[in-house]
Amino acid sequence: MDPSQPNTHAPSASAGKACANCKVRDQCIPRGLSPQQVLRFEALAGTPRKVTRGMALYRGGEAFDSLFAIRGGSFKTFMTAAGAREQVTGFHLPGETIGLDGIAHHRHTGGAVALEDAQVCALPFAGLSEMEQEAGALHLHLHLHLH
Repeated sequence: MDPSQPNTHAPSASAGKACANCKVRDQCIPRGLSPQQVLRFEALAGTPRKVTRGMALYRGGEAFDSLFAIRGGSFKTFMTAAGAREQVTGFHLPGETIGLDGIAHHRHTGGAVALEDAQVCALPFAGLSEMEQEAGALHLHLHLHLH
């Protein structure tokens, strides 16, 4: 897929089995959640999304609505400087969360591109924020990932 084309994949509402079989589950799901909160978190994550090598997961200027937990593969994050020069801001592997750049202004300031065929779980930020209000373990987990 052409990285200049928008990513139109929407997260699915089903999960459970996907999280149970995930190799990075322990890095993604916060410790200290009740069994009911774990089920809610897994439902929030939905079905893993495939991202083909070279495909943009998100681009600078796009609306922010989700964080992305990398389930497999790797990503490059970058900013586009004046004159359309790309400045790499990071390389990310399974177990890491990307998309944090969009939180402050509700738009992504940079982009993320798959360096190889990959999988991510989209975590809708509105749902995470709602869950965070009731689950202290999720609040701590997000705080550690954001700072």
